[in-house]
Amino acid sequence: MKAVLKFIKKEPILILAVILAVISCFFVPPSKEYISYINFKTLTSIFSLMIIIKGLSKINTFRIIATKILPYTKSSRGLITVLVFIPTILALFITNDVAVLTFVPFALIVLNMCDMSHLALKTVVLISIGCNLGGLISPMGNSQNLYLFSYYDLPSTFLIQNAYACFIVGVVILFVCCMLTKKQPVVTFDAKKREVKKFRLGVYLALLVLAISAVVLRIKNYYIITFAIVAVTMLFMDRSLYKNINYSILFTFTAFFIFSGNVKNIESIAVLLSKIINGNEFFLLIGLTQFISNTPAVIIISQFSSNILPVVLGANIGKNGTILASLTGVVVMRLYTSFDDRPLRFLGVFTLYGLIFLALMTGVGFLNILLMT
Repeated sequence: MKAVLKFIKKEPILILAVILAVISCFFVPPSKEYISYINFKTLTSIFSLMIIIKGLSKINTFRIIATKILPYTKSSRGLITVLVFIPTILALFITNDVAVLTFVPFALIVLNMCDMSHLALKTVVLISIGCNLGGLISPMGNSQNLYLFSYYDLPSTFLIQNAYACFIVGVVILFVCCMLTKKQPVVTFDAKKREVKKFRLGVYLALLVLAISAVVLRIKNYYIITFAIVAVTMLFMDRSLYKNINYSILFTFTAFFIFSGNVKNIESIAVLLSKIINGNEFFLLIGLTQFISNTPAVIIISQFSSNILPVVLGANIGKNGTILASLTGVVVMRLYTSFDDRPLRFLGVFTLYGLIFLALMTGVGFLNILLMT
C-alpha cells in the first residue's frame, strides 16, 4: 500500500493521463486507428535526448563546463547569475527538465561550499524559470515543443522568427532578478578536478547532434533512422543508462495522445471544444496549465486549433506560475526539499516568483501575438 501511495504522489500527471485515456476508450473502442493518435517522432526524440543527456551527465560533462566558468565569479551576485544562466543556456539544447535535474543539485552543492546556502532557494527557483525560457526560442527547449514542432510540422526557425522578443524580455527579467541579490564576496568554489572521458564525450556529442537533427530536419521517416542509431549505440556505450531514464514522461505523452485522439473522434465534444478554443488558445492554455499541468493542456488544445503562435507561446509562458504548471517545478521542489525540508517556504517563494514572471510574460506574449498576426 505504501508503494502505491508513493507512486501516486510521485506520478500524479501520469495517473491522470491513464485514467482519462481509459475513460475515453469506452466512448471510442480500441482499434488500429489508435496507432495514428501517437506521435512517434515526439516520443523517439524525447527518448533520444534523455538517454544521451544521461550519458553526458554520467561523465560529468556539465559539471566540468560549470567549474571552468565558476572561478571567474567574484561576488554572490555573479555566482547566482552564473548558476542560473548556465542551465538556462544549456536548456536550449537539452530540454528544461534535463537542465534542472543536472544543475539544481550542482547549484546546491556549490552554494553550500561557498557558505552561501541562504541564496539556495532563490537560485533554484530562478533556475526553474530560466530553464523554462528555453522553450521560447528553441525546439528542444522543452518536451512540449518537440511535440508541437512535430504536430504542426514547423520549421526549426519558427520560434526565432516569431517569439524572439518574448525570449529577450524574459532573459532581461531573469537577469534583473539575479542582480537584485545582495553583493557579497565569494571565497571558495567547486574546484574538484574531474577526468574527461574523451571517447565517450565524442560519441555522446555526435549522437546529440544526430538527435537534434531529427527535430530540425523535416525529412520523412528520418527520425526512425536517428532513433535506431542512438538506441543501438547507447546499448554498446553504457546499457545501464536505460535503467535511469524517466519513462513516465513517455507513458504520459502516450496516454494523452490516446485521450485527445479519442475526444477528437467524438463529434459533439470535438465541435464544442473547437468553438471554445478557437481564438482563445493563448489565455486558455496559460489558465489550464496552472491547474492540470502543461503536457495535457498543450496536447488537448493543439488538437483543436490551427492558430500556431498563440498555442506555442501559451504552452511555453504557461509553464510559469503555480507548482502544478510544469513538472519542472515539482522536480525542483523535490530536489530542494532534500536539501532544506521546508516545503511551505519553497512553495511560497516559488509561487511568488512564478506568478510575477507569469504576469509579465503573459503581457509580453499577448503583445507579441498582436504584432506578429
